[in-house]
Amino acid sequence: MTESNIQHISEYRTEKKSSFKKHAPKIIGAVLTAVVLMVLVFAGPADALSFKIQGLRGQYHQGQDIVFNSMIIVNTHEIVDIQNVTLKINNEDVCTFDVFGNPLTACEGIQVELVENTLDHGYGYGFDNFRKLNNRGDYKATEFGYGYGFSGTGKLKYQITITPQGQDYLNDPGRNSVKLTAFSDEQSFNSLPGAFVLRPSPLPNPHP
Repeated sequence: MTESNIQHISEYRTEKKSSFKKHAPKIIGAVLTAVVLMVLVFAGPADALSFKIQGLRGQYHQGQDIVFNSMIIVNTHEIVDIQNVTLKINNEDVCTFDVFGNPLTACEGIQVELVENTLDHGYGYGFDNFRKLNNRGDYKATEFGYGYGFSGTGKLKYQITITPQGQDYLNDPGRNSVKLTAFSDEQSFNSLPGAFVLRPSPLPNPHP
């Protein structure tokens, strides 16, 4: 082997090592990303997305405001693009609001406030298709992909106040049912249903 050939081989090896060092971070990053995605996919569906009603008392007297909380809980590795939420009372749509609690319909006698948001929002990989698990507001993720929406481990929590005086959608006095439905671009999610009873106000004591 001539001295010239040896020099060419040495230069080729040096150039190859330099090229590998230059592209190594990108290669390692791509491999790690692929490994993470494979782990998420083969780990199976994420825990259920949950939609709950909390703090609703069993009965109220006429003239009392009805105050309760509604929570959309998103678990790790899920991504869901919630667009708006509709409050149903006695199977009637009475208020639709956006994810920040702003009313999109008349919402007579109803106030909504977003009191807690611990979710990320944007593009990413995650389970983005869900199937109903039960009638208690729980959903299971079934499909993994790249999408846009709320993700991470956290929740959207709303405080809802109903002022019942003069509202035709209420049975006053009587029993009333409550349910919320959240809508994404392609799916809807029903909350755990709730109920309360409106009772006449107690008569004042004539002999205090």
